[in-house]
Amino acid sequence: MGRMKPAKHAAIIDAAERLIARFGFAEVTVGAIAREAGLARATVYLHFRGKAEIGLACLDKTHRELLEELRAWMGRDLPAAERLRRMLVARVLFAVDRAQSVSVRFGDLYAAIRPQYMIRRERYFDNEAALFLRVLREAHRTGELVVENAPLTALALVLSTNALMPFSLNARQLKARHEIEQRVEKIAELVLYGLRPRGRSRKERVNR
Repeated sequence: MGRMKPAKHAAIIDAAERLIARFGFAEVTVGAIAREAGLARATVYLHFRGKAEIGLACLDKTHRELLEELRAWMGRDLPAAERLRRMLVARVLFAVDRAQSVSVRFGDLYAAIRPQYMIRRERYFDNEAALFLRVLREAHRTGELVVENAPLTALALVLSTNALMPFSLNARQLKARHEIEQRVEKIAELVLYGLRPRGRSRKERVNR
């Protein structure tokens, strides 16, 4: 039984994602999610208090998958600064590709649960920044970059590309993937250029 509970939890989230992509969050009911998942409505309520909580769980799942994407880039055999650049590009393109695959109907999910989502989003940013921080410190140790306040710099890197994330784009912009990729590449180039050593000594240290 203990193994079945996570499976049901995941089935509810997967069902909700499919229905939200098809009909939009406003049109989806807990009953419809239960039917799509092949579960009783009461079973859904054993896992979630309501539709808003299911919606947040969908966003949490996407966030976990984004973190896995970033970790994959962290493990590449590349200079640390190059990994940072690719991580910046990857976080945007991952989110854009995901938004396109589930359609822009997810937009009303963000609108419907905005207060709860904004609290969640701060934690998402912190989780991403923690991964960037590890690579930033490595880049500082190798002399590729000069980082004077690593935690703040890591968060700034994450925030620097937020204007290109799906929650900041309209339907037309979401479809212009090549344009988004060019813009995020330029942003990554500029922000990392600002961290390149310019004849400064290595006395600067990473704040821990």
